[in-house]
Order: sequence, then structure tokens, then C-alpha cells
Amino acid sequence: MNKTALQQLLRERGLYARKEHGQNFLIDGNVMRFVVDSAGLDPKRVVLEVGTGLGQLTLLLCAQAGQVVSVEIDPRLLVLARERLVDCHNLELIGDDCLEKKSRLAGTVTTALERAGAGAFDLVANLPYNCASPLLLALLELDLERADAQAMRLSQAVVMVQLDVCHRWTAGPGSKAYGVPSILMQLLARVELLKCVKPACFWPQPQVTSAIARLTRLPAEEAAPAEIYRAVKALVRSLFCYRRKTLSKACKNARDLPWQRPQLLAAFDAQGVAASQRVETLPPTVFRAVAQQLAGDGA
Repeated sequence: MNKTALQQLLRERGLYARKEHGQNFLIDGNVMRFVVDSAGLDPKRVVLEVGTGLGQLTLLLCAQAGQVVSVEIDPRLLVLARERLVDCHNLELIGDDCLEKKSRLAGTVTTALERAGAGAFDLVANLPYNCASPLLLALLELDLERADAQAMRLSQAVVMVQLDVCHRWTAGPGSKAYGVPSILMQLLARVELLKCVKPACFWPQPQVTSAIARLTRLPAEEAAPAEIYRAVKALVRSLFCYRRKTLSKACKNARDLPWQRPQLLAAFDAQGVAASQRVETLPPTVFRAVAQQLAGDGA
């Protein structure tokens, strides 16, 4: 569906793109096919799509995947999508916000994935730009509370996001983009920037360049174990409130941590990190090693 056809369809239904839902409709068919092809789907795969929109990407997903669960927060678009996708018999459409309290996958979505038979599943989506990082982290963390091998888990994601969001996921220590999402993502997944996408590929046109990113779940032996990941999460969320401060000052000011300042500084010192170093210069591997040591100390 090109721009003219899309505008006409929305006009006929009295619909419009809503900024509060981050709605920028992808109108470039080549880009849609690139997204789907990059996921390497087959009839055995279960796919989650967040942001059904008018269902154009959904149609391509249903043609290649075994089961598709697609989530749309806008009830107006959901009605139209149901009409357009009526012949997709391997699709379940969910009308809901994909996140509860902006940090957990909604129960309606997890239930739908269970109905689809998802142990492992993929996320393939043109994501609403206002939820990309929280959603990806919620999905990557989905199975951390369960030790059994059958726990529902995200295997990979191929998603359209703002280019600067992708840069945050891949950023290294000391860069402006480096922060909590960089560290947490890199402890659980391998992130690749596959392609930049111009604003003209969307309607309405966003004010920023977009990117297609692929996140591949790290093998169990490489990813941070659940206990260590949770410790890293608590540590970096507190310390990165003072990202430009020295480690000594950040540990002094940090709140809601189960460790005292001397214990924190000793754990960093054991990794060769001086108290005078700035928080934003420390790589994910250091935070993981420090969390491991603190967990071993019985904190």
C-alpha cells in the first residue's frame, strides 16, 4: 500500500496517525520484505509483532511463520486490521498495550504466546518508537525467573527503531549513547545494525532516521545468569544516575542497593577499577564481574 492508498483508506474511516502511540506507518514494500527476510522465518516459528497498524507487515509474517501473535494498542486500527487480516488463519490479534506498567510484558500477550505453542519465539515488528528499549528488555528478561528449559523465551528480534535507539543498544563505554540499556542488552543478546531507513519510507514522515536492528539471544553459556543479571541491573540503574561522577562519588550517592560503599569499591578494585574512574567508562564485563563477586560475598 503506497502513501496515497494509505491516506485514502484512513480518510474513509475517519482515522489518523496518533503521535501518542508512535504511529508512523511503513509504506515501503522493499523495506518490509527486508525486515521479514532478515528474520529467516519458517513454518515452525512463532512470531510476536507489536504494532499491527494496517496489517501490511503482518500479512508477510503470516505467509512465512507458523503462528503470529500481533498486538495493537489503538482500538480504531484494530477493527480495520481485523477486517484486512480475516483470511490469516495462523494469526491471533490482541488489542492491548504490550507492556504492563511500562516494564513487563502484558498478561494477554504471554497467554496468547502460550496458546500459539511458543517456547522460543521471535519478535518481528516496526516498533512504536516510544516503547522499543523497555519492550526488548522485558522480552529478553521473560525467562529469567524460570530455570526450566521450556520457559518461554525470545530467540531473536528483527525490529525497526529510531537509529539513535539502535546506537544506544550497541554503544561502548565512554560514548554519549552508552548507558543502562547498552549494558543490559549486551549481557543478554548480540545486537546488529542491519540497515538505515530514510524518513520517506514512512507516513507520516518521522523527523529522524530509522534503523533495522537484529538482536540474537546469546547462548546460555555466554549470557549473564539470572542472579548476576539482576544484580547488574540494580547496580547500573543506581550508579548511572551519576554517570559522569567518579566511581567513589557514585557509590557514595547510590540509593536502594544492598551493598555498602566499601564493599562496592572493594569489588571494583578487585577488577582493577580505580575509585577515581568515571562510571560511564566501565564496560559491561566489569559490571558483570563485580556483580558476580558481590553475589559470591553473599550480598
